[in-house]
Amino acid sequence: MVASSFQPSLAFVWRPENDGQSDHTDPGDSGGETNMGVTIATWNGAVSRGLVSGALATASSDDLALILKVDFWRVVGCDSLPAGDDLAVFNFAMAAGPGTGARVLQSMLGVGVDGDVGTETLAAAAKLAPGDLIPKFTAAEETFYAHCAGAPLFLRGWDRRAEDCKALALQLAGATP
Repeated sequence: MVASSFQPSLAFVWRPENDGQSDHTDPGDSGGETNMGVTIATWNGAVSRGLVSGALATASSDDLALILKVDFWRVVGCDSLPAGDDLAVFNFAMAAGPGTGARVLQSMLGVGVDGDVGTETLAAAAKLAPGDLIPKFTAAEETFYAHCAGAPLFLRGWDRRAEDCKALALQLAGATP
């Protein structure tokens, strides 16, 4: 297992958006009620599984971090991905869903694309040099965003976030842009 960069990755996804918009509570945001990156649908799923309890609006940062670690970080295999790759995949999984994040990762690695990160996906990722996946993954992420229904309203911010993520991911990987 590689050293986890969950904490710096969590700090990145929890940073304020840099697109000039507030918390995306306008009608153009399909995520609905959101607290620190956790949507109401994700929260309700975690409550129904007994992972957390209470209301999303009053959730503790520990509960929110737990959900992000269990439902996103671990689902897309970040505990086993090299530093930097883990942040890139985690950030996109949070934005587009873990299944989409996993499928984009698998596509980039040239393995079977089933949305389930397993031994084949992780073995392919382990063969890459530090930072090799990150620019390709970011380009695929930006292509995905360009085709989303919310692109006219949010694309500039999504792309800026992807580029910021790429810069930090390359730094975590010890690679140069």
